[in-house]
Amino acid sequence: MLPLQMQLSVELTNVFGAVAAALPWKKILDLGRDLRKSGSDIVVEEDLANVFGRGKIVHALENRFKHSIKDTKIVPLHPTCSISLQSGPGPTVTRAMRDQDRRYMSTVIQLSFLGAVFNRTELAAALTECMSKRLTYGIQDSSGPGYEDIAGVLEACSSQTSSFDWYPHIEAVEQRI
Repeated sequence: MLPLQMQLSVELTNVFGAVAAALPWKKILDLGRDLRKSGSDIVVEEDLANVFGRGKIVHALENRFKHSIKDTKIVPLHPTCSISLQSGPGPTVTRAMRDQDRRYMSTVIQLSFLGAVFNRTELAAALTECMSKRLTYGIQDSSGPGYEDIAGVLEACSSQTSSFDWYPHIEAVEQRI
């Protein structure tokens, strides 16, 4: 039998070990909750990052994009009202800007662009169909998120990146064509 002090030390190690092991899960759950509040979903974002995250973004465009969306603006709904509107990076964009996994930033930039160019309802329907086909064909790391889930991610990306003006880029492409 171990001395009492040794037993206490072992027990404290077990307690703090469990707390330390639970910490990453708490961060993941907090992120998931924040994403849900913004209309997005952590699993759907991951599924979309598996598709769009493979695209390489020109470094200059990525820097301009990050610079234009980095600031949060809070505007009162009315001067005498306590309700205010917040624009700027929410949990989806903040995660993409902080994460070392470049897939998320690539995904956010591409979804922001697609949301600026196409009708989000039609885009969500097309992406839902594509994601469903990936699942049908048995592509690894694929799932079939529903229309509402994809529409939520598109809305989150569009609203959190609305301060970036895509139209000069679209016009530049049109002039080249």
